[in-house]
Amino acid sequence: MAVWTEIMGRYDGEETSWTALVGAGYTSPYTPKANCRLRKLSIVQAAGAATTLIDAVVFRLTHAGFRPVNSLEVGYYGGGVQTNANHKMNQGIAAEWEVDQQLQAGVPVVIEAKNISAQTAVTVDVLLIGTFEG
Repeated sequence: MAVWTEIMGRYDGEETSWTALVGAGYTSPYTPKANCRLRKLSIVQAAGAATTLIDAVVFRLTHAGFRPVNSLEVGYYGGGVQTNANHKMNQGIAAEWEVDQQLQAGVPVVIEAKNISAQTAVTVDVLLIGTFEG
């Protein structure tokens, strides 16, 4: 079995209600290129500006083949205000979630995200990376 990673989506919004990912180059839905199992979801944040404020982001993945329910929700608590856009302490993998879901080539997975912090999010830039086996 091969194991690989792919960027499944990019969230660069400040919405507080579920919104389909529209981040440059990685929009929803994500469509698998091969039959495989989704084994892990990793959330990676980046500080794009000195004013970046990322406190809490959640992702929802919806796929008819997910069991026992059709949606998965994962999230993380962000790094707060980035006082220097080059400050690397809060960048990188913010959270990892072990999952085990079957995916079929060509069958899309809808990915949505939202901010759930009481703070007003600013210049959010977060990647959702999947680890696959197949």
